[in-house]
Amino acid sequence: MYLSHYVKKIEIEDDYQLLFNINSGKIIKINNERLEYILKQPDNEIPHFLKENFLTSNINREIDKINERYYEDKKKGDHLILTIMLNKDCNMKCKYCHENGFKNGVYLDDKIANLILKKLRRYILVNKFKKVSIYYYGGEPFLSISRIDTLSKAILKLQNELKFELDFSISTNGTLLNDKSVDILVSNHIKSVQVSIDGPKFIHDKRRQLSGKSSFDIIMKNINKYKEHINFLIRCNIDKHNYLYFDQLLKELKFRIGINDLNFYFDFVSNTHNQTKHNHKYIFSTEEQMQIIKELWRIQINNNIKLKSKNIFEGRCGDISMANLTIDINGNLYTCPGLCSLENFKVGNIKYGYYPVMHDLICNKLSNKCSKCEFLLVCRGGCRAQAVINNKSINSCCCKKEYYNNVLPEYIRLKYDI
Repeated sequence: MYLSHYVKKIEIEDDYQLLFNINSGKIIKINNERLEYILKQPDNEIPHFLKENFLTSNINREIDKINERYYEDKKKGDHLILTIMLNKDCNMKCKYCHENGFKNGVYLDDKIANLILKKLRRYILVNKFKKVSIYYYGGEPFLSISRIDTLSKAILKLQNELKFELDFSISTNGTLLNDKSVDILVSNHIKSVQVSIDGPKFIHDKRRQLSGKSSFDIIMKNINKYKEHINFLIRCNIDKHNYLYFDQLLKELKFRIGINDLNFYFDFVSNTHNQTKHNHKYIFSTEEQMQIIKELWRIQINNNIKLKSKNIFEGRCGDISMANLTIDINGNLYTCPGLCSLENFKVGNIKYGYYPVMHDLICNKLSNKCSKCEFLLVCRGGCRAQAVINNKSINSCCCKKEYYNNVLPEYIRLKYDI
């Protein structure tokens, strides 16, 4: 037997190491001599847990199976993830927002909304989806609260008719939540709301500006008022402008809203095809991220906030699945929100049809480098939008192997308190 290609060894103390399965997240502490002994034993004498999660009898065959799994994931499967752009408008002026370049006050109209519902019904029937996830975004989705209401009610009726599992989620700046909008969310079983908070009050308000008002105070008030009805996910967008205030942010959130009871994660601000001067000046390079993320993890742990898997495997590409679609306000279809407004990467239009061949071209075949990488299933070649930005090609590899190898040991030690 051999150690699995997808298992990382992490030295922790004399004569002991951790074995971590990248694909399953399974982890075990084992003595070095014990591991050497086990690897020499016949297959039928090796404990089942070890054999199933950490060992393989044939590394090449194991890699082939993972590649088969990768291509299986490309197929539609039984879970549709549909992102709906509701508008290109916002009540705030965030300095680093990647949408500043195309905000124009245009909204999803009745014609496109009705077509979405009509085509969605047929798409679910034809592909026999058992689960549908709807993600609303903008702009600022809560500027389209009436549209959220009508779309969600219609999709709930569709669920009742076709009998599929359904969930909704929304990404928002958090300033427009009120009794009316929350009543609409609750009545439509919309429970998951992501809110961005980018630093303690004085930093957040400087970055996420709201016509002279404190957006931070408004968000704190709204989360406290509605957290019994809504599952809030708090996201912090990290760059060189605010990372030094991360500890202060966490302490303020714990004091203001009791963040230990809420979901929290952070991510780095990245390049976009609508690049801003702020992004170019303040974003961290990959090399810088490898060092900064470890500092931020330690601060998070010291504040008794659990680490999320998003904190390390955020590069996984969602558009690899043929059941991932994004619809913009004009009815154009894309594989992900990051490619919206890029004409060359449309995979159809809700009026004229969906082009699966184009989708499959974007969900590209694996390069030899990716096919043999131990991080394949958690990276999938990296973000396709970032591939366009960094390499000018949708099919290029945005390799994060060095990054994962660098940060994974620290992540495991902190997450499991080792």
